Formats: sequence, C-alpha cells, structure tokens
Amino acid sequence: STQSTGFRTLIMKSYSEEEVSGHSTENDCWIIIDDNVYDVTSFLSKHPGGKKVILKVAGKDASKQFKQFHDVHQVLAKYGKQFQIGTLKSFEQRSSSSSSTFGSTVPFSEPAWYRGAPSPYYKDTHIQFRKKVRDFVLSQLVPHVPKWEEAKDYPRELHSMAYKAGIYG
Repeated sequence: STQSTGFRTLIMKSYSEEEVSGHSTENDCWIIIDDNVYDVTSFLSKHPGGKKVILKVAGKDASKQFKQFHDVHQVLAKYGKQFQIGTLKSFEQRSSSSSSTFGSTVPFSEPAWYRGAPSPYYKDTHIQFRKKVRDFVLSQLVPHVPKWEEAKDYPRELHSMAYKAGIYG
C-alpha cells in the first residue's frame, strides 16, 4: 500500500490485528479505523473527548465507535494522514483477492459475464483489464481522494502512472 504526501510516495506497512493489539497502552496506542492503522499516541492528550475514550479501543478496531461520534470523511481527511502508519493485512488480502469476487452476489444484480459466466462478447482480456483498472484505482486513487479533494488538486504524474500500469493502452 502506498501513501502520497505531496508528489512523493511512501510505502506503508501492513499490520496484522495481532500486531496492532500489542499497542494498547497510554505510551503506545494504535487503533484501526476502516482497515487503516493509526498511531494515536501523541493525540491522546489532545482528543476533545479525553484519552480514556481512545484507550478503551486501543489495539483494536475502533471503526464502529469512531463513526458514532465523528464525521469520518471530514476527520480523516484532516488528521488521517498525520497518524496513519499502515493498513490491516486482512484488508490487503481482501483487496488482492477481490478480482474474482468483485460486485454483488445478489442473483441477477450484475451481468452474467461480470460474475464469470461464459459470454460471446466479454473475453479474458476484458477481465484482465477490469482487474488492472480496479487494482490501480484501489491502490493509487482511493487512499488519496480525500486529501486531493481538500487541496482541490491531484498529482499530474497520475497520468503517467496509469499509462505505465497499462490503463491507457
């Protein structure tokens, strides 16, 4: 997983839930929000709701509690990148295996070819291209959209990155 800060890219580490659970004290406090790992140790004393609220979910998935009290997109757009140190390994695995299970499993909600049924029109090249685009969007665009929206700009090298990834042909 990558994190873009300005026009440079940093590699973000993937952590298991077990690794995160080892950081559950006032002097070493990590939390998980929507499959992203945050080191909020330095933020504990600054949290408007007090540090005890965060310490109750230290080392755990705090998504549910976080969403109850915060506008997720607004707060994470403002503070997320400052405290995010990585992603959850299980999310990385779900993302990489999503190419075969992408879309809805509700019957007839997706075109048959989309779920892998034979089609005279959609071939393996379509499936490969769809996977390539999805992987690019999930790894290079989705994690950075809130920051780019806030800045009302995006890195121009995205076009060359998309070209190198085979998106433009």
